[in-house]
Amino acid sequence: MDRCARHDFSLLLGYPLAYFLSFYAGKKKDLLYQLVIIPLWVSYLVRAYAWKTILGSDGVLNTLLQYMHLTSIRWSFCSTVHLPWC
Repeated sequence: MDRCARHDFSLLLGYPLAYFLSFYAGKKKDLLYQLVIIPLWVSYLVRAYAWKTILGSDGVLNTLLQYMHLTSIRWSFCSTVHLPWC
């Protein structure tokens, strides 16, 4: 799908949805807002979980370092770097 088609699709979907949410949603407005916003969070949550899996004390990086006998202790890379999701 080229850039113009994506733009047109976004306009055709976005404006009627925004108009409906603004004027006609009624009691279901909060639920519909959440259904619009939640997919925007999915990328962030998957990325945060992946970093935690890699850098956690039982994560991939620490397991690799112990397997290669580069360290004998369990590092917690999340607490040394102060990542917000660890």
